[in-house]
Amino acid sequence: MNPSAANCLLKLLEEPPSHALIVLTAIDPARLLQTICSRCAPLALEPVPVEKLAPWLASKMGADPAQAEIASRIAEGRPGFALSILKSDALSHRREILDELKILKRHGFASVFRVADRLGTIGKEPEATLNMTILLLRDCLSVSMGLDGALNRDLEDDLRDLAEGLSPTGLLGAAGLVAEAVSEVYDFYTPQSKAHFMEALVTGIGQELKKNPDSEA
Repeated sequence: MNPSAANCLLKLLEEPPSHALIVLTAIDPARLLQTICSRCAPLALEPVPVEKLAPWLASKMGADPAQAEIASRIAEGRPGFALSILKSDALSHRREILDELKILKRHGFASVFRVADRLGTIGKEPEATLNMTILLLRDCLSVSMGLDGALNRDLEDDLRDLAEGLSPTGLLGAAGLVAEAVSEVYDFYTPQSKAHFMEALVTGIGQELKKNPDSEA
């Protein structure tokens, strides 16, 4: 919000309607007006532990307990994100996404059109596919750095295979490109524009993955 909008909100917070409960969210609370902060009670939403979230997902979605446990772990305790993972078919396409990234790593530009077509058509929702791609690249980064924080730990062998020979900088850059693309994926309405979008994205991912790990030593 700009200052004018924040001051308008302040008037509402000073005299809130009795029939409403107002919940505000902020990415950076430090940027809020102090007068707004002083009229609100902070509420920290902590991640829900996997052992609590997984049974809830299984009962809410009727999901297989193993799938619910994986979704809970990948969502890092965020119930809404876990539900969206289960509602989409992203979990069942994780190995396909990894296989396409391996092909891109191995064959480079020669595989761009094939990989772009597959990533653009895997699953029901392009956004879910791209979000899962980010998580898989993030896990590859963890594996490449010898960390134990992989969320898709049931795919650790595949993650290790993809991460072999890739630089942390390249993996981080590739994940960053996909993260930027998530917000743009629905801006392309025709099949041709979507295909060009995915081809440009996959080309960028391939360029990032080619970064030489020796240069980071």
